[in-house]
Amino acid sequence: METHIKNIKDHLLSGKAITKQEALFMFGCWNTGDVIHKLRKPPHNLNIKTKMLEGEKNGRRFTFARYSLIIENK
Repeated sequence: METHIKNIKDHLLSGKAITKQEALFMFGCWNTGDVIHKLRKPPHNLNIKTKMLEGEKNGRRFTFARYSLIIENK
């Protein structure tokens, strides 16, 4: 789990977004939602936005989340 947290955190900090499917293929992470939840809490305290998207495959519609880091200008 700690490796997944580090990999996804580094990915988000590099300015890239990630979906559950991408996290699975890139890092072997099945529980992306849990990792995002942990990254939002101390000690990480990341401001992560969830954008719900829709897709279609083989005539079936589905929704999925894309996570990205919100960078605040100071």
